[in-house]
Amino acid sequence: MRSSHFVRFFTCIALCLSVARAFSVTVGAPTQCDPLTVSWTGGQAPFEILLTPYFEMYQNIPVPASAFSNGKGSYSISQLSLSSGTPFLLTMSDATGFGSGGTTNNLTVGNPVANNQCNTATSSPPYTFALTPNGQQLTQCEQFTVTVGSGAVLPVTITQLIPGGQAVVFNPVNSLTFTSVVDVNAATNLLYFVTDSEGIQGGISKSQQVLGSSNSSCLSSNSPSSTAGMSATATASPTSSSSSSSSSSSSSNVALIAGAAGGGGAVLVALIILGMCLLRRRKASRSSDVMSSTKSHPRRLQRADPNYEASPS
Repeated sequence: MRSSHFVRFFTCIALCLSVARAFSVTVGAPTQCDPLTVSWTGGQAPFEILLTPYFEMYQNIPVPASAFSNGKGSYSISQLSLSSGTPFLLTMSDATGFGSGGTTNNLTVGNPVANNQCNTATSSPPYTFALTPNGQQLTQCEQFTVTVGSGAVLPVTITQLIPGGQAVVFNPVNSLTFTSVVDVNAATNLLYFVTDSEGIQGGISKSQQVLGSSNSSCLSSNSPSSTAGMSATATASPTSSSSSSSSSSSSSNVALIAGAAGGGGAVLVALIILGMCLLRRRKASRSSDVMSSTKSHPRRLQRADPNYEASPS
């Protein structure tokens, strides 16, 4: 009887491991008009890379199948068409859903190294959206409203990104006005963007830090955070051989997205994994209007600029 329980226990662990396996991503130093290399281990093809510069249009870049082999991948965006000084996030997705590889911490585009020329001009989206309360920051456990411009075709998809943390997708939204609750801890940074049913985007908000409040009724272990199963860590890296170490450290970033971490004895690891699986099931039972990043459809996020070029490394 005891052996039967052990078999069931480790069978459950094995199933969980097949779903929650590690998907780690390393992002090179971003510099204007220069190649940007993204490398990763794990995940399931096809892959996509999403760049979300604040107050601009996002760039959704499909990764060719040839960039991934034997559980490892490497892909180089031929030119990063963002101006130096532009803050942005990079989100990696695979076949299991949008944001499954995680989101980096805040990155800033550095000065060009190779003096390449590319189009870094920003374009205006065909429609926009407003995030309210107007003139105020988002507040823990208080309501917020996203009002989408009339040019959007319903239903729309509203995506919330946390630098170094989880992505949450509100989908489908069958109204141009959407209200929800800021169910994240104070001091968490949030960023939003909107895509309509035809894959047309409405631009990106700025990254905004959530204010604290005495109300914590909306918070639970299911609440999105920047310290959940995947994390991002930014460290400095030189942008050119001629620059000094002090100046290069302030103008470049290297981001590491970790999909999972192990440690401890085999039994302890198994218990932790089981707990994570149970937590994933609880998260999946959230409101039907709120879909976790692993349940949305990354290919609904269309690349805005058809002239944007990316090539495998």
